[in-house]
This record gives sequence, structure tokens and C-alpha cells, in this order.
Amino acid sequence: MEEDHDLPLEDRRVRGDILQLVATGDLIHARNSSNASLICLVTAVDNDFIHCRRITTQQIYIFDRIAGLAVASDTHNGGEIDSVEPLPISMHNTLLGLERRIRLGKRTPENIRLTAAEKKALVFVHDHYESAQI
Repeated sequence: MEEDHDLPLEDRRVRGDILQLVATGDLIHARNSSNASLICLVTAVDNDFIHCRRITTQQIYIFDRIAGLAVASDTHNGGEIDSVEPLPISMHNTLLGLERRIRLGKRTPENIRLTAAEKKALVFVHDHYESAQI
């Protein structure tokens, strides 16, 4: 991942301005240091940080609002926000439903099996976020 201080000052300003628009309830995309996709629900935003929960694993990430970087924790190896592009409402709602089911449900084979709509949404977000990186 590219360090924010390696970006030209103009790019850092633009990135920071974009991250200031993120709000609670948004879905954002990040990558960890292994380049794994992190689709995250924003659970809180304060002056300095964007607090998120990864949809599929329920790991908590705290990204700074200037560079979009998350520090590694006991449960993950950090990450960097790479897209905050809003999803179409139907995809957004499908992923919110998936997040809720995983968060509240039991880890049974029936409960963790993806629906057709969830599979479609997860495939969709790959290209969607890839085409709208910050």
C-alpha cells in the first residue's frame, strides 16, 4: 500500500476531502496489507477517525480521516480505504442484510450460506469499487 506521505500534497488534500464526506451507515472498501478486499460498514465517524466493521468477518477497523489508513490490531493487519463510492441502493441494502445476518446469527451452515442476491452483490462490488478508487 502506498503511504499517504508518499502522495503529492494535492492528492493528499483531495483524498482527505473525500474521506471527510464518509458518514455512519455508509459502505466503504479498503484493502489490507495482503491486498484482501475489505467491505466495511461505517459504524461511527468522529473528527479524526472512521470506525468500521468488516461485513464478512465482523472485524473492527479504525481508519484515520486524512489518509484512510487503519493501524493493525490483535485481529487484523491494518488496511487502507481505497473507495467510498456509494453503491446502488439495492446492492447497499443486500450487503446490509448480509452484515446483519452474520452479526446476529449463529455460525450454522444454513446461516452462513450466501443467497443469490448476496453473491450477486459481492461480485458487483469488486468492479464497482475498483472503478472508483480514491
